[in-house]
Amino acid sequence: MKKKRTLLWILIAIGLYSLSRGVWYNYQSLWLQDNGFSVSTISMLETLSSLGMVSASIIFFNHITKKRLKNFIVILLFLKLFILTTLFIANGSGSDTFIKILILYDNIINTEILVSFYPLLTLFKKDDKLYGKKGLIDSTMYDIGVMLGCFFLGKNILLFDMNFNMFLLLSLLIVFVSFIIIKDTTIDNIDEDNVPITSELFKFIKNDKLTKLYFNYLFWGQISYYIVCGLKVLLLTNVIGLSVGITSTYIMIISIVSDIVGIIILKKLTLKNNYLNLLIKFGGRTLLYLLAFLIPNNLTCIIALSYALLFSNSYSHVTDAPYTNRIDDDCQLAFSNVKNMVSYTAKAIGVFICGLGFTIGIRYTFLMAFILVLTQMIIAMRCNYLLKEKQS
Repeated sequence: MKKKRTLLWILIAIGLYSLSRGVWYNYQSLWLQDNGFSVSTISMLETLSSLGMVSASIIFFNHITKKRLKNFIVILLFLKLFILTTLFIANGSGSDTFIKILILYDNIINTEILVSFYPLLTLFKKDDKLYGKKGLIDSTMYDIGVMLGCFFLGKNILLFDMNFNMFLLLSLLIVFVSFIIIKDTTIDNIDEDNVPITSELFKFIKNDKLTKLYFNYLFWGQISYYIVCGLKVLLLTNVIGLSVGITSTYIMIISIVSDIVGIIILKKLTLKNNYLNLLIKFGGRTLLYLLAFLIPNNLTCIIALSYALLFSNSYSHVTDAPYTNRIDDDCQLAFSNVKNMVSYTAKAIGVFICGLGFTIGIRYTFLMAFILVLTQMIIAMRCNYLLKEKQS
């Protein structure tokens, strides 16, 4: 009973942290624009953040053991509170270099916190359903944060104008609550583990064909996704020409529908044939990306973007959980960090190409995304085939 209660409190802390992310990160690019940053600078910051995340993963993944994991997350949350407070004060100051450094550190710490949450959960329970549940809590609470921003943007609440900097303050307060919950959570009876697990993990990855193929799936898939969705707010406002209010409403609606679809799929509509599940997730995306390239206009662009966002939170219990849960508990954080390195290297490439699309033409980013998501779908089906072989 105590273990279930602790697990519940950790899930609540994850939900609150995701809520804070929705309040802040959905509007971070617009906050930066308000502080005089161009689209190309924002794109470059995203790319550098992703590369910084890779470097952070290299530093951390061989030194954080199961016993140190909770304290590691507490330290990261404390650092995030400090950075968000400083950014709130620095708003409108014109300190461009200082703000760039803070944004880079904020993005890196945010990712490391997200990467560390699931390994913390596996100290109590590890299965594909929990992986999917954690992902849905994460995405649903993030979307509620986006929804709060949409409702409050431009309004006057208790004599405060709800602008992007006030969203930053609100995010800071929510992170503080998450910090308190994690700090006060007691985790008992954790076996000692050996710190130097790098060689064992990399030996496993090197000799395991399925894991190597999964990392290929992850790499090409992340590039294809972020080529289209990496700067979605700026795409909708600067290219398609939607207002900030309409853009926020659109993201709120598509996010809520995405969460509902994800819950229904997880509970009721996961087909027994995983090849069909993969076809639903990636097949439609492939065709719509091709359509957006062949018939480039605002409508096809929005349809393709919407489909990618709609299924972004679905089927993680099929496409990711089985490969993550094959890894021994002692190596979970290290494996998550290796995944993080692969994922954010790919994200850096994807966001960089997405930023180029604002110059060379969005249709060409859809062409590249089409080629890569087709590659991803083929690799995902091969992964599923090998996984079935190992389980039989």
